[in-house]
Amino acid sequence: MIALGIDTSMSVASFAVVSDGQILAQFNEDVGRNLADKISDIIKNLLEAARVKICEIERCGIVVGPGSFTGLRVGVAFAKGFFAGGDTKIASISSLECIARSSGETGNITVLSDARQGEVFFAKFKNDGKFVRLSDDERILREEALLKCKVGDKIIELSDELSLLQTCAETAAKIALCSSDLTTIDEVFPNYMQVSYAERCKK
Repeated sequence: MIALGIDTSMSVASFAVVSDGQILAQFNEDVGRNLADKISDIIKNLLEAARVKICEIERCGIVVGPGSFTGLRVGVAFAKGFFAGGDTKIASISSLECIARSSGETGNITVLSDARQGEVFFAKFKNDGKFVRLSDDERILREEALLKCKVGDKIIELSDELSLLQTCAETAAKIALCSSDLTTIDEVFPNYMQVSYAERCKK
């Protein structure tokens, strides 16, 4: 079974084609504000490198946020057009869960991702051989998030490290391959958990 992983939630745009747990091709790069112009060509080249046709993609793992407003909007909009009318099953994945899984950490895991203005996107997970979510994704003050951490928790405070972010699309694709919680592309929406820059400027 072949899956496509899409993660445009952070500064590094990450895409991967995975077949039965093996990476066929991947792309990880900070494309800045040019993602909307480049994403079609990136996916086209990725599928060509993997020798995969769109009709062969049975599942897709899409990171839906929280994260970059523009990145999420572009990534989800592209996926909606790319898979429109097809039978590909979709797994909508939290960026915080994807980071926790990609880290390879075990035990209790706390993920903090910068949400600006002194706030972070926050969630807790546990990995003791079985990966379990311990809390919902939240946007809270960083100090409040740290107070929710316990002694012994593995804290991942994301600062857009390429080494971690570049594995997120691979992780998303692998989640999609194993998940039973699948939807159609029409049921996928970004989880911004923040307002856009234009909306902030209106205030």
